[in-house]
Amino acid sequence: MSLHIFVDASTLSYGATAYLCTSNQSTLVMAKTRVAPLKKLTLPRLELMAAVVGSRLATHLQSSCNIGSNNTYLLSDSRIFLHWLQTNKSLKRFVKNRVKEIQQLTCSQNWKYCPTQDNPADLMTRGISATLFTNSKIWMNGLSLITKPLNWPAWHNNDATVMTTVSSDSLEYEQGRQPPQDSPESRTELRNFIDVTKISKYTKLQRVTAYVLRFINKCREKTYPHHDQLTTNELQKAEVVLLHSCQHNTYQEEITKLRTSVRTILRRCLVYRRTEGKAYSAPDPPPLPQYRVKDAPPFTVTVVDFSGALYVRDSSNNESKAYICLFTCAFTRAVHLELVPNLSEEDFLQAFRRFTSRRSVPTLMISDNASTYVAASNHIQRLFESQTVQDALSMKGTCSMVRRLVGTSN
Repeated sequence: MSLHIFVDASTLSYGATAYLCTSNQSTLVMAKTRVAPLKKLTLPRLELMAAVVGSRLATHLQSSCNIGSNNTYLLSDSRIFLHWLQTNKSLKRFVKNRVKEIQQLTCSQNWKYCPTQDNPADLMTRGISATLFTNSKIWMNGLSLITKPLNWPAWHNNDATVMTTVSSDSLEYEQGRQPPQDSPESRTELRNFIDVTKISKYTKLQRVTAYVLRFINKCREKTYPHHDQLTTNELQKAEVVLLHSCQHNTYQEEITKLRTSVRTILRRCLVYRRTEGKAYSAPDPPPLPQYRVKDAPPFTVTVVDFSGALYVRDSSNNESKAYICLFTCAFTRAVHLELVPNLSEEDFLQAFRRFTSRRSVPTLMISDNASTYVAASNHIQRLFESQTVQDALSMKGTCSMVRRLVGTSN
């Protein structure tokens, strides 16, 4: 018996599926998927995170089903990830940490290449309709070649030199780095498709490079302008590409010391830190009081406040003032409104009685005396200091708290 794990990722989710296989059949055992993070990541990095899920799934099933690592196979359709797994070059921290975990959980030789159309995990990450799912055999039993390892598609490490475009202005290739299009790193691969030894003149090499760059730009940009003859701008860019490629290939070691020195100098430069540093961020808000975060039924802790005066007309068409008494739950932020004709004790107690009849009797009431309504604030303070109100609230089992706050954030 052998264990086969397929991993895949899309821009929406990533995950892995596991199959137990014998000499003539295979069966789905377990699948695990996760939603892609809110912070947008490149597709190769999402494939890397799917491989981490697959490695953890393989470790769990090996111990549960008593399957050795020699009989465990992990398959991915990402050539960039497979190259990251086998390369000896330095990787970025994000990639390096996850590759290290994968190598600790699995053996690099157990990772194989699987085409996208034969990857059952692709159905899980991209989604299919219910009709296609019921008629799909690849999900329940895997691909037809899963029981024949000798017929699996072959993949060689040299094939990973291809570059994959991940955005309009960045590339992610074999080392996992993302240099800008105009950086020297993005042009050093010219020697892979331009044989300089077969071109005897520099002007001819410059023109060939310009045509190659024009073809690349047309593939990337659908609205790239069409010219029959090479322009001066294209020839100048080709010359810069050739110079950068020559410098990068000849002085690779010097350029790598140089970068460390430049970063060290910039970190110590006060002018650079003042002009290029991040803006000062406001400190985190203070923690909420305990009565705001304690789990309790709605309106157990209630905050009360009055709105400003509203002008209304009575049945005699005479204009008079009215106020809105707001009862707010400190947990759920639910709001209960009561209309009162004035800010007297009797009208507030009637509004409070209507509130408790509809909602519940709070155990704690808080008055937020905002400075915006100074007059209403004074009325509320006197109202809560009244012996009549205190006695009425105490009889219902409610204690009051009068807080003088500048705002209403708490």
